[in-house]
Amino acid sequence: MDRGRSPGRRPIDEPGQDSALGILIRTIPISFDRWRRIFKWTCIKYCHGLLGWPRAESLPGTDEATLGPFDKPRLLPLSITTGDTPFPADEALFGTTATPELCARIPGGLWTEVDGRGECIRYYGHGLKNGENPQVLIYLGGDVLLTTTRGVRHVATSYQSLSPARIEEMMSDWSHRGAAPALFLARPGLHGSSGNHHLRRQPREIALIDKALDALKSRFGIGSFILAGQSGGGQIAAALLGRRNDIAAAVLSSSLLSVRQAAAHWEFQRDIPGRFLHDARRFHDPIDDVGNIPNDPAPAIYVISDPEDQSVPFSVQLRYVRTLREAGHEVQHIFAHAPAPAHHILAGHAQLAAALIARQETARNIRSELGRLDRQTLFQDGRATAPRPFRKYSPPAIEASGAICLRVGDAGAGELLFEKSPDRRLPPASLTKLMTALVLQQLM
Repeated sequence: MDRGRSPGRRPIDEPGQDSALGILIRTIPISFDRWRRIFKWTCIKYCHGLLGWPRAESLPGTDEATLGPFDKPRLLPLSITTGDTPFPADEALFGTTATPELCARIPGGLWTEVDGRGECIRYYGHGLKNGENPQVLIYLGGDVLLTTTRGVRHVATSYQSLSPARIEEMMSDWSHRGAAPALFLARPGLHGSSGNHHLRRQPREIALIDKALDALKSRFGIGSFILAGQSGGGQIAAALLGRRNDIAAAVLSSSLLSVRQAAAHWEFQRDIPGRFLHDARRFHDPIDDVGNIPNDPAPAIYVISDPEDQSVPFSVQLRYVRTLREAGHEVQHIFAHAPAPAHHILAGHAQLAAALIARQETARNIRSELGRLDRQTLFQDGRATAPRPFRKYSPPAIEASGAICLRVGDAGAGELLFEKSPDRRLPPASLTKLMTALVLQQLM
């Protein structure tokens, strides 16, 4: 043991996790693994193109239809789903086509054209009056296509639990809570709308929803909209904020609000790199629309996030909030508890907040009601919690010389989330931050 060196300590100049050499040592195997996967999937892609091999894997324990990472979906004719009949999963997986004549026969069908091509966008409503409707609640749902680590695409099992009758029942409840008409606007390719859900997040999907809102406004004499969007639906709602001046409020829950950042995050989270599944350059990023959001009148904007979200990283939502504030927009960022293990589904929170906005409740009351809903969620959610994001992904990049983050439960049990140079003796970086943490702990 060296003189003057205590056990477990190392000199500052010794290669370690915070030195340039230590960073390089950790980076080399990560980079090698990424290039290995790119080479492997490039070979698989060319084999599939030349030989049709390998074919899509089936999901274990199920006979549901799937698409491999390089399979092209074959569009199906749009069916007319009514009553308690579940929406066909095959139509969500492969996509559908429609004609103006077919759309005219579909309840709630709106024939909408963008770039010379039309789609039938379907809506389900409650409480709409003949003549004028000063303010209407609009819900935009999330994505339903899931992708395995090897790029196999399939439809979420929850999709077939919905039917037109069930959605109309949900809109009835939402309308009564908000004391305003409520509409479920089905995204292209989903819930009775024609289109290809594989082309989501692109400008055409947003333009189709924008045109559908124009048609609804004209048909029902709507004055303004209160949008509620979950996940991918939140991306559309955020994009519409910069396109329209008739949006009174937007509630964005677990939403994809910084698309380029999310695409970079997910590029190597699966065995198959993200570039083989989609071209992120075609995605529309709501960050680019922040400068176009009107200030007079300014829409009320609520962003609801679970910091442990396993589908849309919390950092993606936080960046959008910060961009809004830097541009001079007021935004309410509310932390919530989504059910485990995904910590992602906050649609109920979004709809509750939108209903309270329609009732002209204050931001403080809205936060209070969402907190009450949170406590119900935590009480009902008895399943095991999801892995911490710090375990699943790389530790956060922190410029400070040393840091440690602990989670302490009510019983005093501690959990180490991440650490950097824990053996170095350094003064606290900021007494203000420590005091703020204590205040927040008391408030929570």
